[in-house]
Amino acid sequence: NLPEQYTSLENSSVVFLPIPFDHTTSYQKGTDKGPEAIIEASTYLELFDIETGLEIYKRGIHTANPVKAKNSEEMVKAVYQNVTHYLQKDKFVISVGGEHSISEPIVRAHVDHFGPLTVLQLDAHGDLMPALHGNPLSHGSVMARINELKKVERSVSVGIRSMAKEESAFVKKENMF
Repeated sequence: NLPEQYTSLENSSVVFLPIPFDHTTSYQKGTDKGPEAIIEASTYLELFDIETGLEIYKRGIHTANPVKAKNSEEMVKAVYQNVTHYLQKDKFVISVGGEHSISEPIVRAHVDHFGPLTVLQLDAHGDLMPALHGNPLSHGSVMARINELKKVERSVSVGIRSMAKEESAFVKKENMF
């Protein structure tokens, strides 16, 4: 409900990119409802940040059209293209999904644009399966795909409590907490 001067793509330094993808979730469906729920909840937030003393929305926050896809391959391509598009426009991209599998094309777009970086994974699971249920683009394989990216110098995983035995061969213990 902000004025156009704070929400248009041209006037915004931040792009909020909803990715309501929920095709490989194992346990419970519904991750596709996350972006819409966050957008709805955001209308109830106060706009002044007491820690910084700023009204950060005045830098402009544009909510992009949701990235929709019928399958993993289509999602990976569409997310990469969208994130790359906004990065090339010098926007700070906040991507919200959906299931974990959306992360690989987001990370890939960032390393392609900015160069080498470190990825911080906050998760209860390793997500290091070569493929889950035959899908190498699955939510359970996302960190395996991210770790394959040459420009990802390191990934640090925090909160991991369990994983499949097959994943343990891919763990770098010094980077898992």
